[in-house]
Amino acid sequence: MLTTIQAKIQDCFSGRVCRARPCSFAFSISLLTALLSPSAFAEGDNPGASVCTAAELSSGISYQRPKAFPPEEIDNTRISADYTRTDNAGTTTLSGNVIIEKHLLKLRADTASYNRDDELLTIEGDVHIDTESMALDAGYGSIDISSTAAGKKQSATFNDIRFLIPDGRMKGTAGSIVSDRSEDNHKMSTLTEASVTSCDLLDPDWLLSSDEILLDHDDEYGYADDVVMRYKGVPFLNTPYMEIPTSNSRRTGILLPEFGTSSSRGVELGVPWYWNIAPNQDALLTPVIMEKRGFNLDGQYRYLTESTNGKLRGSYLPDDKTNGEDRYQVRYQQHTELSANLLLDIDYQDISDGNYFNDFANSLGTTSQTHLNSSAKLKYALSNWQFNALIT
Repeated sequence: MLTTIQAKIQDCFSGRVCRARPCSFAFSISLLTALLSPSAFAEGDNPGASVCTAAELSSGISYQRPKAFPPEEIDNTRISADYTRTDNAGTTTLSGNVIIEKHLLKLRADTASYNRDDELLTIEGDVHIDTESMALDAGYGSIDISSTAAGKKQSATFNDIRFLIPDGRMKGTAGSIVSDRSEDNHKMSTLTEASVTSCDLLDPDWLLSSDEILLDHDDEYGYADDVVMRYKGVPFLNTPYMEIPTSNSRRTGILLPEFGTSSSRGVELGVPWYWNIAPNQDALLTPVIMEKRGFNLDGQYRYLTESTNGKLRGSYLPDDKTNGEDRYQVRYQQHTELSANLLLDIDYQDISDGNYFNDFANSLGTTSQTHLNSSAKLKYALSNWQFNALIT
């Protein structure tokens, strides 16, 4: 197998693209794919993004979605470089525009070298990696491409990390990322000195950091100890433990805190709690402390059946410290297919008083509105006719 790998790398002379299938090497790039699996920060609305201005959302990290290989080439590895050289010790060096590609993964670097004796692929110089869900810049890294015989782990390590998750506008840094894959195919990754934000990486408004984050790719969750949340460089929240999802799988637990300021409410902090009730139902409860108003509770419940989907959202603030009144907002939306031709849409809204949106516009979970619309609409459609009944 080692001879095969060596031969396939040497086939890349003069920058030709390799489409061979050296199993060990292909596995190592797959291991790198697991290391860069999706994060929870990519899913849904990003609470931290509202704190940062549009100009701050840039990261300086480019992202281009990697190519999807056709089914017959999904296990293939493609390698190209301007120059290659093999010395007497059995080390092959690739330099100049080094590109390594697999299905939905592309790695670029200035140089790469493969040591036959150590079975180690070393990558250096302006390393950039694009996966299906994120981009990563690194100073240097290495991939162990030996077999997992006799219980030996395979590993990939990259240092001086900056990463970007485009869908969630999340970005961060880490001193290193180490990914291991054992003989029983269990995949784990460890990020050290890691920080995450949705703002400018050089001067973020808010920042979440931890000395170590452990990612279990089989469990699809990450685990961080001694997590610190900072705002404008000032630590204001410290939690001994936090769980972070690494996929789109839903799971009950506490989400990232929401933090903001306004002239009418002062400093406000919310800690969302997500409840995965059932595959077709979930809820989100967010207690919010408002400096000038008091304690507010935001909530959202969603459900889905074969014929109906609905959403109930509400917010309740007892004994507003500013005016002494109970304040609330509620909205219920429903769409039902009563039959193939008969549809029912309901949209109901209510607020406690006429000044509610003036006081709570742009608050956590609230949008600015000048009036409320409530309606029930019954729609019956035939091939050439449509009948509507509307109540507002």
